Amino acid sequence: MDQTTPNHWVNQEYVTSLDTDLFPPSLSNSLQGAAEQWSVSSVDRSLSPSGPVPGRAVRFRKFHVSQMENVSILFADIVGFTKMSSNKSASHLVYLLNDLFGRFDSLCELTKCEKIATLGDCYYCVSGCPNSVDDHAERIVEMGRAMCLAIQQFDSDHNEQVNMRVGVHTGKVICGLVGTRRFKFDVWSNDVTLANKMESSGEAGKVHISEATYEFVKDIYEVSDGEPGCLGPRYSFCCLYKSLCLHSIKKLVQFFMTGPSFIFKDETTPKVSAAEIAGSVCIPFVSESNKTDSVNAPALNELALTATTGASETNVKFNSTDFPPISAFSLCFTNPLLERAYRQQVLRIPRRSLQFTLATPRISPAVNAVAHLLFYLSLLIACFVNFPCVSDASFIPITAIVFACIGVFVNLAFLLLVIVDVLAWSLSPQPAHLAIWKQNVFRAHRSAFQWYGRNIFGAILICCPAAFILSNFQYRVINGLLYCLMLYSFTLFPNFSFWTKSLCAGFVSIVVLLLMHWPFGSISPCVERADLFTAFVRSNQSVPVWAAAATNNLFPWEMTVIILLNLLLVVALNREIDISFRANFNRDFEASCAKKAITLEKMQGEWLLENIIPRYVLTDLRKTNKYSQHVKDAGVIFASIANFSEFYDEQYHGGQEMLRVLNEIFADFEHLLHSSRFKDVEKIKTIAECFMAASGLNVVERSRNRRPDAHLFALMDFAMELIKILEDFNQQMFSFHFELKIGYNIGEVTAGVIGTTKLLYDIWGDAVNVASRMYSTGQKARIQVTEEVSQRLSSRYDFEYRGNVFVKGKGDMRTYLLVGPKADSGSGKPGSPIYGC
Repeated sequence: MDQTTPNHWVNQEYVTSLDTDLFPPSLSNSLQGAAEQWSVSSVDRSLSPSGPVPGRAVRFRKFHVSQMENVSILFADIVGFTKMSSNKSASHLVYLLNDLFGRFDSLCELTKCEKIATLGDCYYCVSGCPNSVDDHAERIVEMGRAMCLAIQQFDSDHNEQVNMRVGVHTGKVICGLVGTRRFKFDVWSNDVTLANKMESSGEAGKVHISEATYEFVKDIYEVSDGEPGCLGPRYSFCCLYKSLCLHSIKKLVQFFMTGPSFIFKDETTPKVSAAEIAGSVCIPFVSESNKTDSVNAPALNELALTATTGASETNVKFNSTDFPPISAFSLCFTNPLLERAYRQQVLRIPRRSLQFTLATPRISPAVNAVAHLLFYLSLLIACFVNFPCVSDASFIPITAIVFACIGVFVNLAFLLLVIVDVLAWSLSPQPAHLAIWKQNVFRAHRSAFQWYGRNIFGAILICCPAAFILSNFQYRVINGLLYCLMLYSFTLFPNFSFWTKSLCAGFVSIVVLLLMHWPFGSISPCVERADLFTAFVRSNQSVPVWAAAATNNLFPWEMTVIILLNLLLVVALNREIDISFRANFNRDFEASCAKKAITLEKMQGEWLLENIIPRYVLTDLRKTNKYSQHVKDAGVIFASIANFSEFYDEQYHGGQEMLRVLNEIFADFEHLLHSSRFKDVEKIKTIAECFMAASGLNVVERSRNRRPDAHLFALMDFAMELIKILEDFNQQMFSFHFELKIGYNIGEVTAGVIGTTKLLYDIWGDAVNVASRMYSTGQKARIQVTEEVSQRLSSRYDFEYRGNVFVKGKGDMRTYLLVGPKADSGSGKPGSPIYGC
């Protein structure tokens, strides 16, 4: 029996509880269904189309969002981060961020807030979403205040001088997933934009709250007036705890205020500026926000954490009752499907990978057939030895000989069938000329071993010993013992029904008892034919010894008690054997289902995990629990729908239908990534209406290309395809004309996994920062690049000079706009040399 610990129910309860706690019910069910569909098909097709981008006449894809009221949103930014990072290597800076954000993650768990994202040096969380709570505003304010205290402890531990600027606003949001690959759980609304502005206009070390949040916490906290600034008619306040609340906050942060877990010594990696990290993710939301990111859903991140920490699926002991779920009377499984599987187990051919035992359902009938044949031959020998010899005027009844022959034939036929079947499935598939013979054997075995067929044949088989013994019914003590021994043969063949064996045993016992007590059964058949007796009868004038029992009046009753007791023993044994085999089958069945469920959950986890972290990153992440990689000559693009803010309107369904349109556009973008042309291109994330992608991050796959810069050309072609897809979208669906701005850049980036409890794969660096500036200062329906990029790609594409553009952090930069591929470059053709295919 398979001894695998079937903890599927524990895992399923864990995953389900995560989903229901971290997602609205509709989103959770849809996400589980999508993952299960992917697991069954083993390809990522459940959310993404498999063919060309579908026409707009096709129904919208599944859209996993919901609208929620009374949600408090917090944005927190590290003040002094630029100075702190000025003399730090990239790896050390990532370590410090992970340490600080790990403390914030612990605070989120304590305050029951939901972390949404880390955007460079910005931390973003909500309360009241995805599960509504009444004290959402109080929780989020406590979270912000505790963050200010936590960063003070961080400064003490690392000898730094940084602080937190926290902004909070309360309103309504749309939460869920947008896109089909690397989708992240996020929230959208104008109130999210306002929460971001509350942070940017706040003061360091204080929690800056809006009037909407103040209305929820005015009776709990003391506040001071803040500067309304650009918030228009909305008033702002700086929140201060009352003295009675201060103790709870200190207690809240006490558990994580411990020193760093190790001293970081590796300073060999290149240094990276704060602007490279923070600036790479500051992209506007709709028309205002500049720090909203889409992040991984909490349940997905918990699955990612489980995968990276190597959690075993056998950590939980499986508890199961010994008595299987069967009817106490019929001994049939209460589940009809399970009963049918039990009846058909003997028909299934075992896999060669399994270890066979004598209890294997396909082998057990052969073992029992051999035992039954030996048992039957022993009875034959015993009976023939005990027949009175001819010299004693006895004879062997012809019926005994007939039944003996029938019994031997039936036993040999059954034994031959099961042994040939074992040989057929145990032999290797070769040679081919045995295939027809094996198929015929399997067909004959299946016909004979159907449930009702094998029980009818089994009744005949197990009654053969009884038929032979009863055909020579005699009253002798030794024959009485044979009657009892005969009953024990009804305990063989556990593949036969309990009722078949027990009813046959009962029928034979009744026949024996009737022969004992019936008038014609009071003497031996040999006594009835006294003329055949020899001189022994005439001279002694007495009944032979072997028939003396017929004259004993107590002997029939003694035999009656013995046979009834043995019958009860046989019935009890059959019942216990049947229950035991059904219990073993039930445990094997549950273990098999659990293994399949665990495999399914692993596949679902892989699908969810790969929508957070690339597969090539997972290998290193599982080994070291951390990942960072410096990649040279990586390509980065930002593609933003420039006029989406004009389309977005919360007056219509709260803006939910507008996000549905955004989901369709991004899904069409992501569909391109299925093409082998763009094997080196991968989506990084979506930030509101902005789509971020990069190429060349997988250095192993990149090294297989014919040209080292093939991925750069593929990324440019991908960017051009995005413009074409949006044009097709505009023509086929809406009167509103969406316009795309794309920024493209090439350079060194740092790719890494950020977070302790919620992993996030991201890239940053000067190349990312410049790419975002190229899009933000670009022109609609054009791809803007720097002068260096235009020179690097000039062999394949034509560019036109745009002029000098001011870029924050860089000053004036000479920029160029893509005109198109050169006529003789072959760009855009699948399988062309530039792709290295």
